[in-house]
Amino acid sequence: DYAPHWLPGIGPLAKGFQYHHDDPTAIVRISWYAYVSHVHLLCPLVAALIFLSSASRVQRLFWFWGAVFVHLFQTAHRWAHFRPDSLPGVVQSLQAAGVLL
Repeated sequence: DYAPHWLPGIGPLAKGFQYHHDDPTAIVRISWYAYVSHVHLLCPLVAALIFLSSASRVQRLFWFWGAVFVHLFQTAHRWAHFRPDSLPGVVQSLQAAGVLL
């Protein structure tokens, strides 16, 4: 997320997301919902665009699974900042196997 902070609307979101680069433990001190809130803001916009367009079933499936994987990515990114011993066993195993960071 390299969006400039001066952009209207998304600038403050970018600043909030980029903050964890200055303080890597900040990402684990907030709730998961607060962390992915910038993604949640975009979901209704994408859903409205799909609903109002003449998107095919394949396009709708693409956007649905895209939203699922964006949330998974955000969650996995947050896990990368946690101490390994505080993560669920399945996440530790996936990280050890190189599937997740």
